[in-house]
Amino acid sequence: MQLLRWTAALALVGMAAVHLELYVRAYHFLPIVGKLFVATGVVGVLLAIGWIWLPGPLARLRRLLAAGSALFAAGALAAYAYALVGTLFGELHEPYVSYSGGVAIASEVVVVATSLAWAIRASAPRSASSAAPTASSRPNHRTS
Repeated sequence: MQLLRWTAALALVGMAAVHLELYVRAYHFLPIVGKLFVATGVVGVLLAIGWIWLPGPLARLRRLLAAGSALFAAGALAAYAYALVGTLFGELHEPYVSYSGGVAIASEVVVVATSLAWAIRASAPRSASSAAPTASSRPNHRTS
């Protein structure tokens, strides 16, 4: 579970870094898409922080975090796929996948996969062998 959390967090940081770098390098002049790239970068970093650092009482919110991360990355993938074949908010996009686009796609796929895998594992009932022993299941070693 720890590996899935860290993988999701690192993929979110990668996704955020690509979007922020593309904003600075190329998309800062696009009024709508440019702002969405900044929002994607900021939200990606915030979600990554949530995966790594949710304090004990808030740890139960990780299922919501997993769903949000998966939907966030899937939405970014859908927007990119749509931009490749049409115009997004009236702004044209190059009709090919660039290197940074490939990195973003890979990061987004990893976020979706690891978030869903974490949510499935977190929702699975624990087997009796993996549960901590209770007071009634511990052997009584009293000697008389």
